[in-house]
Amino acid sequence: MQRGSVLNSPKQNLAFNNLERGKIAIHCHVYYPELLYELAIAWQVVKNRFIFITTNTLLKANIIKNLLDRCGEESYLIKIVPNRGRDIAPLLSLLKHELSAYEIVIHCHTKKTPQENAIFGSSWRDSLLKATFPVESIAEQFEGLLLEKNAGFIMPWPHFAIAHNVNWGANFKRINSLLTLLGYYIYRHTFLFFPAGSFFWARVDSLTPLLKLNLRTEDFCAEPTPGDGAMAHAIERCIGLIPMLQNRKCYAYWSGVFTDGFLEAPKQEQLVLLPPQQEVNKYSKTWFEDGMQKAAEQSMLRQRSIIIRRFACKNGD
Repeated sequence: MQRGSVLNSPKQNLAFNNLERGKIAIHCHVYYPELLYELAIAWQVVKNRFIFITTNTLLKANIIKNLLDRCGEESYLIKIVPNRGRDIAPLLSLLKHELSAYEIVIHCHTKKTPQENAIFGSSWRDSLLKATFPVESIAEQFEGLLLEKNAGFIMPWPHFAIAHNVNWGANFKRINSLLTLLGYYIYRHTFLFFPAGSFFWARVDSLTPLLKLNLRTEDFCAEPTPGDGAMAHAIERCIGLIPMLQNRKCYAYWSGVFTDGFLEAPKQEQLVLLPPQQEVNKYSKTWFEDGMQKAAEQSMLRQRSIIIRRFACKNGD
């Protein structure tokens, strides 16, 4: 298996000796190839990367391959997967196989939000891109934090328009059942913080407990996926819950600009350390009832944040 190849069958196996240890895996699920170029430009700040692309047709795979070749991308693999589970089911499949060779994974996708107006979809996507792929010097700091064995994830601070949706939604019952199978116990007042929009950095070993669920592609509903309450929405929240239930260090990245929509907010970039589970009690229910708008008022304390160091970077802001 050579780099830059296409796996056109889910049953094909990857030759693991071609993967490069020490690199950061970037998983990008591409349903809308027309949005891939801006991602390919954004992830240039991650120098030691290997790109894993999942998509659902051979036609899209060929379009993607041509684009990546034109962008000069050398280390990538494209895998064709069923069109179920949005970007989440393909991530679980990669965790079981390809991503096991890596310590750090960055997860992203061609987020379009077609059910909303184009202006909102573009604004949210821009916010996610800038927080997930900041300037090179900050990306290096993300990597340094996640190389610590007790680290969990780094997620973008949610866009103001969806901040109130950082909650259980219609998913608590399903999440509770899934986590019980893994030996974790949650309650309605359990602190909930998750990467809304499914863009994040994470230690691979903080997510591997999800594999114990033995979920199949068929466990995810066929398209069209409902707006809430599907398996993908439950796993999206588990991605935030499980590392915190393991008492790992997890962070939300504040980009220091107005892309998040919070105009009355700190102007300097910082990583906000999320409260570990043992520090949270029943009174923390406001965190998921009022979502990130309430969190924005409470979590920007200097003693709970890391001021990002700024260096000159040829990639700019």
